[in-house]
Amino acid sequence: MMCWRLAGTLLFVLSCVAAARAQQPDPPAPDLPQTLARDDQGRATIRAVRVTTQMHVDGKLDGAPSTWIAGIARATAGVGMLSKPRVGTAAYLQGFAPKVDFRDCAQVVQTDQRVCVPVHCYHHVLVTEEWAPLEPDGGHQLKYYAPGVGNIKVGAIGGTNPEVLQLSQLTRLNDKELAAVRGQVLAQDRRGYRVSPNVYGRTPVAQCADCS
Repeated sequence: MMCWRLAGTLLFVLSCVAAARAQQPDPPAPDLPQTLARDDQGRATIRAVRVTTQMHVDGKLDGAPSTWIAGIARATAGVGMLSKPRVGTAAYLQGFAPKVDFRDCAQVVQTDQRVCVPVHCYHHVLVTEEWAPLEPDGGHQLKYYAPGVGNIKVGAIGGTNPEVLQLSQLTRLNDKELAAVRGQVLAQDRRGYRVSPNVYGRTPVAQCADCS
């Protein structure tokens, strides 16, 4: 998982774009970007862009019809992570976009777990269960979050196309590497205006929040 802080995104100033890629050699899974922000209750909220389907023409990306952004076409933001996650709390909505039939829900199912992935064995791991009520064949996902790191593992419960992820490498970027990543993110932002002009094209252009 990689995170970048950008400014100028719809409805908030600072955001984190998280990209995850499934560890499946054939075919490779598409990136699943989410734009997150912290609300006044301390929760991480999913407030923009989630591309779940991409269209390709002659091997080139030609559109992302399932993109949605809070505030456009009656799409509403959801909660990505509770500020004080506890087992027994009610399930929460992660986002709702009726135009593209998107509705994701999650619930805290375990806390204080020990989970090992190729990078490290982590303690005090939080586990959430996620599902999409509008996609009953999609099954459920278990997501594992380690303190100070974030999402380290994704497991599947049922579903016709289960996706399994795990953190295989953890790298801290130096200034030069971080600048290169920022450039890639800003290029991806510019691409959004081409592949999704009716949704992403209605948002302000992203700008680096802490670039000199």
